[in-house]
Amino acid sequence: MIQLKDVLHQLENPSRDRQGQPVPVHIEFVTCDEAKGTGGELVSLDGVVLAKLVTRLPAAGRPSAEFFGKRANQWHNGTRNFLVVSSKEVRKVHIRLITQFNHATVVY
Repeated sequence: MIQLKDVLHQLENPSRDRQGQPVPVHIEFVTCDEAKGTGGELVSLDGVVLAKLVTRLPAAGRPSAEFFGKRANQWHNGTRNFLVVSSKEVRKVHIRLITQFNHATVVY
């Protein structure tokens, strides 16, 4: 078992590989959308990192950081954006719905 606060600490301060990129982890979480009244599906993602920690090399002639739309208030909403390394897909996950982290059960 691992506490949620320890999970968040490990996500924010991950171990890094030789290129300085965060080492991917495994998470499982339950989906929920109160506005649509849907959810309850158990999703397992292997090889994910926090999206904000991934450094991107800027393309030639392009700015290194671009901002589109409104900023997500992740701290207030209790969500984090995870990047699936293999598919480059970004998934927004509510932290209280995380059930497993690196195959250890998450408790509060």
